[in-house]
Amino acid sequence: MFLKVSTLTKRLFVFFLLTGISIFFLKVLHKRTDFPCFYLSGERYLQTKNLYVISDPWPYKYLPSAAFFFAPLSFFPQNIALVVYYIASFISMFLSYLLLTKVLVSEKIKVSFWSIIIVFIVNIKAHVYDYANLQINHFLVLLLLLSFYIHQRYPQSLLKWVGAFLFSLAGMFKIIPFFISFYFLLKKEYRYFSKLMVMIVLILILPLISYGYVGLKWQYLEYVLLMKNYHQLFSPDRLYQSIPSMLARLSPFLPVSNEGVLKIILLVILLLLSIFIFKMIYDQQKKGSLDSRLPWLQFSGCLIFYPLVNPVGWKHGYVFLMPAIFFVTHYVLEMKLYAKSIYRLLIGAFLLLTVFSSEVFLGKALSDSKDNFSFNVLAAIILLFLVFSIHQLILKKNNET
Repeated sequence: MFLKVSTLTKRLFVFFLLTGISIFFLKVLHKRTDFPCFYLSGERYLQTKNLYVISDPWPYKYLPSAAFFFAPLSFFPQNIALVVYYIASFISMFLSYLLLTKVLVSEKIKVSFWSIIIVFIVNIKAHVYDYANLQINHFLVLLLLLSFYIHQRYPQSLLKWVGAFLFSLAGMFKIIPFFISFYFLLKKEYRYFSKLMVMIVLILILPLISYGYVGLKWQYLEYVLLMKNYHQLFSPDRLYQSIPSMLARLSPFLPVSNEGVLKIILLVILLLLSIFIFKMIYDQQKKGSLDSRLPWLQFSGCLIFYPLVNPVGWKHGYVFLMPAIFFVTHYVLEMKLYAKSIYRLLIGAFLLLTVFSSEVFLGKALSDSKDNFSFNVLAAIILLFLVFSIHQLILKKNNET
């Protein structure tokens, strides 16, 4: 098995190396990206200047502690730093694929070069969009996966603190991963949840070293002010691909479309979707199954919520679907679920919405960025149901044996 995995790793390395070079020259070099905002924030952090300047072409919209980790970029000229950042981001994606491969191989699930390529192609739109904007989502996916891997693999080890740090680090860059931490509360893992909270607080106050108490307090006030002025919960902008933004675009067609009603509709939708997660956790605990596949399905299901609930999330946020797509693809192949009509229907619907809804196939007028509807949202919901369905199927088979 080791030799097979080693050979697979080499083939994947060559594939991702060629892919990474191609994406850089086609989508990154000489293109408008979000990178200058990260670079400038790191520079300002080292100079203890105000991080939040709304007059910037692309204002910095992350927590003050995130700028601490962007600071090393300013040691290089900006054009060199951009290349370094891109390479690091691409390596993050490559490592995420390797980590998920390692998880499945440890479960005796067959993983091939082509099955991984299938996952990459299915999620290529999100991958490329993330790199075209030079966003940070690939770093976050790797941090969260590494954190959960440590949590699952070393339950009684001091490495749990390392896992908690990595998880909290991801939450520092994008605040929504903080909400994913409640997964561990639902699992009744109160000690680990406490570790997460401790690490979150430590990371949030990290800039005290540079700014001091008064300076850091001012930076957080500036952050809140900028975010309040810059974003709204229900934005109809077609670039935003989430449930709140989709509701905003559909609001003219609803009987009542004021923000209060939209909040109720949003809450109901999120509660209904959360039932999938609650049910998976409850059923595993009730039946006492120790199957290691189940927590990974649950966690990958939680990651699907990130692009769905982020009100200002673009298509690059859908890289968070990659772990769920990875597991669903390989379990469908391993369990031959493609032979069942219901799975063929769901998989076909998912592929139509997430792959064939792009501008390449439908043109800009009908693609997933059209004004009213977001095909990406519907695809993510279908994927969540597939994760739930496979989870329950595994649980059922475990009880029958």
